[in-house]
Amino acid sequence: MLAVLAKTRRRFFEFGTATGRTTYLLARNSPPDARVTTITLAPDAHGDYTGAGGDDRHAARSALAESAFTRFRYSGTDVEHKVEQFFGDSKQLDTAPYRDSMDLIFIDGSHALSYVQSDTQKAMEMLAPGGIILWHDYTPLRKGGRDVVRALNALRERYALVRLSETTLVAWRREAPAPPSQ
Repeated sequence: MLAVLAKTRRRFFEFGTATGRTTYLLARNSPPDARVTTITLAPDAHGDYTGAGGDDRHAARSALAESAFTRFRYSGTDVEHKVEQFFGDSKQLDTAPYRDSMDLIFIDGSHALSYVQSDTQKAMEMLAPGGIILWHDYTPLRKGGRDVVRALNALRERYALVRLSETTLVAWRREAPAPPSQ
């Protein structure tokens, strides 16, 4: 699904690089002038992780375990030049340079409630009109996905989120402005 969506989009943002597999998939399948920006916590910066009361502890442990990489699946490939890699806590991300500019945002960082909420708020600020946000790991019965479910179920009260059948993905598309009447 991500490979198909990448074919017609040029500005991507990914919360949670992990191994860089999704980053690579987006870069590999996107147009030559596309740019994939991705953020992950550096392996030596686990102390920067700022969980909150009420966060699922399992989700926090998983986020820290996935923040173990400095080389990624895209490293050394012919699409590495399309990738802008950031290391840091996504809660500290300044969205101003990206405001209203991203065509596709993939949220797959920490699955702790406070991070899903923060990453979602930042993604809403960064998404271009007509752009799509995809959240990964909407898994009600699996540890680590419960906070994703909690956050998205609450968000569903204000936004027309769509769970993609037979996947763990939830999507939302920002309305594009209507074309001017002639």
